[in-house]
Amino acid sequence: MRGGATETWTPQFTYSGFQYVEVTGAVPAGRPNPEGLPVIESLVSCHVRNEASTVGSFSCSNPLLNDIHGMIDWAVRSNMGHVLTDCPHREKLGWLEVSYLMEPSIACRYDIANFYSKVTSDIRDSQDDNGAIYTVAPNYPNFSEGFRYTPEWGAAGVVLPWQIYHLYGDRQVLEDNYETMKRFADYMRETSNDLIPIAGLGDWCDYGHGHRGGYSRFTPFELTAMATFYHCTRIVAETAGLLGNQHDLTEYTALAEQIKTKFNATYFNGVDEYTNYGSPQTANAMALVTGLIPPGAVDPAIERMVEDIRVRGNQQTSGDVGFTYLVKALAKHGRHDVLYDIATRRDIGSYGYFVDHGWPSLPENWDANTDASMNHCMLGHIQQWFYSDLAGIQCDPNAVAFKKIVLFPKLVEDITWVKAWHKSLYGTIRSEWEIRDNRFSWNVTIPPNTTATACIPAESKKDVTESGDPATKAKGVKFIKMSKDGAWFEVASGNYHFESSKYADYIIRKTIVPMTKISPVNEDITAIEAITMECETEDAIIRYTLDGAEPTEDSREYTGPFTLERSCVVKARAFKEGMKQGYVAKSHINIYDPAVNGLKFEYYLGKWQVLPDFDLITPEKTGVVTHLDINLIKTREESFGARFSGWTDIPEEGDYTFYLTSDDGSKLFIDNREIVNNDGAHGDQEKSGQIKLKAGKHPIVLEYFQGIRGKSLGLFWEGPGIEKQRVGTSHLFRNEP
Repeated sequence: MRGGATETWTPQFTYSGFQYVEVTGAVPAGRPNPEGLPVIESLVSCHVRNEASTVGSFSCSNPLLNDIHGMIDWAVRSNMGHVLTDCPHREKLGWLEVSYLMEPSIACRYDIANFYSKVTSDIRDSQDDNGAIYTVAPNYPNFSEGFRYTPEWGAAGVVLPWQIYHLYGDRQVLEDNYETMKRFADYMRETSNDLIPIAGLGDWCDYGHGHRGGYSRFTPFELTAMATFYHCTRIVAETAGLLGNQHDLTEYTALAEQIKTKFNATYFNGVDEYTNYGSPQTANAMALVTGLIPPGAVDPAIERMVEDIRVRGNQQTSGDVGFTYLVKALAKHGRHDVLYDIATRRDIGSYGYFVDHGWPSLPENWDANTDASMNHCMLGHIQQWFYSDLAGIQCDPNAVAFKKIVLFPKLVEDITWVKAWHKSLYGTIRSEWEIRDNRFSWNVTIPPNTTATACIPAESKKDVTESGDPATKAKGVKFIKMSKDGAWFEVASGNYHFESSKYADYIIRKTIVPMTKISPVNEDITAIEAITMECETEDAIIRYTLDGAEPTEDSREYTGPFTLERSCVVKARAFKEGMKQGYVAKSHINIYDPAVNGLKFEYYLGKWQVLPDFDLITPEKTGVVTHLDINLIKTREESFGARFSGWTDIPEEGDYTFYLTSDDGSKLFIDNREIVNNDGAHGDQEKSGQIKLKAGKHPIVLEYFQGIRGKSLGLFWEGPGIEKQRVGTSHLFRNEP
């Protein structure tokens, strides 16, 4: 700035994502200025985004859902730039998976016809000569491995044109992108191993496994890649048919069937789930939504998926790729009760947790890791459920661009009103329903040159009125049929006010007692710390056991906080007359003595790519920690190392497997033998090793170093009578016995 007069400055060619602003070298107006620095009269933050117009709005009687909607929306707006970025404050690249996986949510709120057509143009320009579509477009960076190529990211080149066509009826986008779509499907086929395609990042940032977000841990990389291959191949086949290319329709339909057969032969257990490493949510959901699952296995697969969600206390495990499929699978098969319970959780790993912590935009990871991005839109898929199901605004599956509309709101218990609208190419579609004074009232707007089928919760067509008169006699309204969901009517363009007094049986209610919450969960505590339990259902009775047995109605009743004298597995279940018993909650509680248990540590400073010989280095400090927690040492953020030593108590002779997780390198020694080698500069990853041990105490040493970005260290075990779990402090001793 020139100085000497009042000036206004705004950056013209860049923008930044931020939550706080710090200004140096100037003084706010009205503050002391002894050094004569420039005076800031005003500082205004200007939000910059793509000019896509707003075409939708949602609100309801549940304030938490409204806050979730706003949090997701802010993250979406923050990332609508020259491309759909992953976050506005780091590399600002057009990571492709978000564009199509979040499209059902983003399109509810914004007119993305031009924006997404531009994204498909970027993809065409970036596609490799061999047909590969890489993870970002424009393809500026030279990433390696899964960060360069992953099928679930490249699939945007196939899925986006198909989505744009269905959303706006734009056949031209299919014609412009058909060769790109086909070449990518061909690339996956040509580089596959017996139709199993090259895999990459998988269900990035899945959750619930005890590790930080990153590579998929619950779902095989090849499974999500192959499901994506099938999905893309089906779209290419259907596009070929729509464009009149009979040869390609035949070829890619046959290819899709081959992929489907191979997929089920490779991953399906023949009963109710697909291959997974502890949670079937993503694997089952992808098979259900894409149509890979055999017809007779649909209901068992849904129930297995729901069971996994319920036993986790309504915790989703699906990540960046899988969560949109989970939302769609549950909605498609009528499990809106489960979706509501997922959406309204407030524990860590939930939308409610983010809202309760005051975060205005959606963070990158379910684990609420504040070291990662705090402005990502990639996990905002629940928003599509708000519009499509709570409000009930859907495009008829046999039409495009909302030429034919389906209005089918889901009355989830605890929600008493919903207001939403969406502006389609034909005009505004409005759905506003309310339950008040024992009546269901619904204001509906159908735009010109369209028709809608509307489902009204009623036991009979006679129970439905429109503007006070029988709906069967209303102008523009025609009764179609009764179903288990209510009364269906065909509705012409116009504004309507429907009412029903016989709606109660159509409210989606909880039929199972919610899972009991035990506190603490899987922690080390002292003998004076209390165990508490709670169930959100009023008048539910909680029964619990301390010996690992499943709680029954004859088990001990929880009447208030209690303490434990020894380590054990606490199991609890809630019961209430007229409802199904709740799922079993479980917590591994380790009772430790802070005067005896724990480990000694030595803390070192240095920059390494592999573990150094700590015997040759003088430690910066030494001490004792009661838990194996790197944060208890109060380290700096990077370039340090630590060595823990002590004794571990083995309860029973047998074969033990130890799992060592770390970011970066680590090693585990027992009885002076190397058991696990997880060395090297890498992100959070897990390695394991086995050893046969006698009952009693054995010397243990754990070495760790941190190179750059992120620090984590964890030790788990399994053995006789012990399922895989963290090695509790009660089994660690700082001194030789």
